[in-house]
Amino acid sequence: MTEQKPRRKPNAEACKASVYNRYEALQRALRNPKLAPTDLLDACASQSTLAALDITQYGITPLSRNSMYKYADLVLADNIVPECKTAGQGGKYYLDWLRKQVMAVALKETGYRTKAARAQRSQKRKQENNDKLDETELHALRLSKAYLHLFQQVRGYARDEQIEPRTRQLLFNLLNDHDALYGDLFSEAGTQRDDDDNVEVLPR
Repeated sequence: MTEQKPRRKPNAEACKASVYNRYEALQRALRNPKLAPTDLLDACASQSTLAALDITQYGITPLSRNSMYKYADLVLADNIVPECKTAGQGGKYYLDWLRKQVMAVALKETGYRTKAARAQRSQKRKQENNDKLDETELHALRLSKAYLHLFQQVRGYARDEQIEPRTRQLLFNLLNDHDALYGDLFSEAGTQRDDDDNVEVLPR
């Protein structure tokens, strides 16, 4: 059974950035909730869901609720709640006030809890997920092309008779080991030696 590595705890600067990015995203959502990501609006339902929010393209990463409010006190200290019970408070109180404001506006302007609105959010979320998947697939394709280019360059050096035989054999050993491990992933990039490569088979 593979032992799972513990998740690395984000450093203070990363936490500050993640909290500030929440603040900016909430400000944009407050101005125009209809353009806000559905995940963001859903996260405004509670303090815990806002802390757990994960929207990579906005630089928002999951935090514990305590961490979110701890760093909100640092990065949003100058933002003051203008009204309600926490009026005059800043930091975490402002972030929570902003969360509630976005939720209220979403309920008012988008009919958040109506059946039609739920269906629309579901469709929007599906589209957002499809867009993320497309981006991931495109990135994977670029990585594959970069890998294949490097692989072909190494294989070319392994077949270059102007290169010292021991070096060529080491390259072939490397490619053959790689092919044994990952050949099923890159079947077009076989690494077996050709009979006419004329490379001396040397001990490893």
